[in-house]
Amino acid sequence: MEREGNELKESYLASGSFQKFAGSSFCVPPSTVCTVIKETCEVLWEQLLEECFPPLTEERLEGIMDGFWQN
Repeated sequence: MEREGNELKESYLASGSFQKFAGSSFCVPPSTVCTVIKETCEVLWEQLLEECFPPLTEERLEGIMDGFWQN
């Protein structure tokens, strides 16, 4: 099942296919497709959260404010 899940994730993320088409391509029910997509999104969010949305520190906020006022 894990191998199918990985292939399903890669196929869905690469193509942006609709869920029912992805499910029929891999012969899995729609509930499995939804679960795989949900789990993939959760992992991506966890891995990219700090990189894309670093914590706001006082120093970082001051830099943002300085940049705002200079523009």
